[in-house]
Amino acid sequence: MRFFYILFLGAFMTLSAQEFNYTIPETVQQYIDQGADCLKNKEEGCLDFFEQAIQEAQRIDTDSLEAITYYDIGDQIYRLGNVQDLIHYTTRGTQLDGNKHPYTTHRLYRDLGYGYSKLAIVDSLFTIYERAFYWAKVANDTSG
Repeated sequence: MRFFYILFLGAFMTLSAQEFNYTIPETVQQYIDQGADCLKNKEEGCLDFFEQAIQEAQRIDTDSLEAITYYDIGDQIYRLGNVQDLIHYTTRGTQLDGNKHPYTTHRLYRDLGYGYSKLAIVDSLFTIYERAFYWAKVANDTSG
């Protein structure tokens, strides 16, 4: 019986979570992909592509697209780059108005916590994860 309760609870939490569904315009995505390829190939100047993606996102839209761009850049850096760059980009994303995109802000703070965890900087984690939890509640996201 306990197994079925846990299974039901897991399914309920999955259904109640807000979907993280977004589309990055092709012009922005191209820069992100170029930056990711650059990191994969261990080339120089990879962050320049990410900066171009951010500039393009700012040109197209207000800070909601910019926040999603920071999140996506952070995801690429988390997989392929170094932790200091992950912290740099996710911090910049958290400085935008989270009320316009609470779900993305929650994810940015969560990834920022991952970065600090990887560097074993534990004194900052409580505040970061407290903010991540706050934005998750605002976004009604129970998945994280």
